[in-house]
Order: sequence, then C-alpha cells, then structure tokens
Amino acid sequence: MPKMQEGFVHYANPVTLHGCLAQMFFIYFTFLLNYNLLLAMTLDYYMAICHPLHYSDLMTCQLLGLLAILALTRSLGVAVSLLLLTAKAQFCRTAVIQHFTCEYTALLSTACGDLTFNISGWGWLCS
Repeated sequence: MPKMQEGFVHYANPVTLHGCLAQMFFIYFTFLLNYNLLLAMTLDYYMAICHPLHYSDLMTCQLLGLLAILALTRSLGVAVSLLLLTAKAQFCRTAVIQHFTCEYTALLSTACGDLTFNISGWGWLCS
C-alpha cells in the first residue's frame, strides 16, 4: 500500500517484474480463494435447506475440511499456472502499466514476443 501511494504522489511506477508477478499472484489467489470458499458455502447451504434432517450425517467435519482444502488447492493451482504462463513471456522494454494493479492482460500487453503459449496453455479452460 505505501508503494502504491508513493506512485500516486510521484507519478512513478517503481515496481519490478518480480514484484509485479508477486502482486498478481496474491491478487488472483485471494480472489479465487474467496470464490471457491463461497462455492463451498453454497454447497453447505444447499445441503442444509434440501436435506435438513440428514445434514449432520452428510456434512461432517471431515467433508467440510476436504472442501476447504479443495478450495485452497484449486485457487493455488489456477494462480500458479497463471503466474507461470505470464513469467514465460519476454519483456523487451520497460513500460508503465496503465492500471493500479499488475494484472494478467495489462502485464502481457507490455510483452514483446510470441504469446501463443498463453493462448494454447489455457485451451483446456475454454473447452
């Protein structure tokens, strides 16, 4: 946060590529973890509404722990794969990203090289 405020005051963007990638990882990881935990909470809510008499038999502590671990694993897997695909890009020049955060599309717009690995790497997501 102080680095961002310094950038606003001095109109500078002193974030390195590694710092930008770390920021991108933590932003995407926390967003995805939030969405995945909301998905697990929705499943818990569904079981409580649709099967109220069997709720304690169906939703055990082990199952809730497993859902939390799956949410963490899924978030970590997507964030790490996105980070690895972005780190493969070649950045030939120093460019200022016109956003307040280092995000995937903004960072790749400054790359100058072959980006087909990003298109083919995410083919499993679109199919």
